[in-house]
Amino acid sequence: MSDGDPRNDFVFALRDARLIDQAIAIIRMPPDRRPHVSGIIETSTARYDRQWGFHYRPRTISFPEVSTEVCDAETSYVQKHLKEVGGHFLPGNRWCPWSQHVVRDRRQTQEIAAPNPSAFASAVFRLRRVDWPISAARKGAAPII
Repeated sequence: MSDGDPRNDFVFALRDARLIDQAIAIIRMPPDRRPHVSGIIETSTARYDRQWGFHYRPRTISFPEVSTEVCDAETSYVQKHLKEVGGHFLPGNRWCPWSQHVVRDRRQTQEIAAPNPSAFASAVFRLRRVDWPISAARKGAAPII
């Protein structure tokens, strides 16, 4: 997930075959139909995405079409407020950024630096912010990815 700049993408791992299949199916969906990602975050760096000081717990991830506003926040905002996660900010450590969606299965790229990617995850996915100008969304235009 990111602010639209690929350098700010957020990467997450999945280990459950059903969720991996679901994430791959989401990537193939039209961008305006993709659900967002929700899950419990831990405030530590994952070795597959060292630029952020937090990561999803793989077994808590789901792909809801709607969720409560209390778990919505931009990736950079979460990073700036890590000490507040779990309290009034992101209660229960649940993070569900509404504007960010699965855009890539990293297994299909050369982005994974680990010598044995399966040692830390069955699949690693990249998320990116998708901005939908209201007028374009109504006209059926493609999102800005």
